[in-house]
Parts: sequence; structure tokens; C-alpha cells
Amino acid sequence: MSVPNDSLAILIGKNADTLKMLKNMSGVERIAIANMGTAGVTERNLYIFGDIKAYEKSKQMIKEIIEKHK
Repeated sequence: MSVPNDSLAILIGKNADTLKMLKNMSGVERIAIANMGTAGVTERNLYIFGDIKAYEKSKQMIKEIIEKHK
């Protein structure tokens, strides 16, 4: 899934606490953030690894976090 660059700090959190919380609460195995490749790109890809149920739960949680901090 892609997320706005300006939301990355919120999703990562201090000491990666938010990412860890997302991983633990959703049950996904891993969440990886793609490197920024091209100048001017406003979104980054998140790669979410795990079963489909955990993936869907983490995706919804990420959307909620982004919306809450807009």
C-alpha cells in the first residue's frame, strides 16, 4: 500500500513504537518501508507481510492513523 511521505514519521513513531504496535496488534509478520527513489515523489510504498486477515487489519489501522493525524 502507498502512504504520503508526510505521514511516515507518524506511522513509524518514536523508536519505531507505532510500527511495532501495528505489527503486534494486527498479527502481520513484518512491515517494510520502500526507499525513496525518485525526487518529487510524494508517496512511499509499505510492504506488509503476513496472512490476508492480518494484512487487512494492519491496512485499516494504518489508514486510521493517517486520517487521525491529518
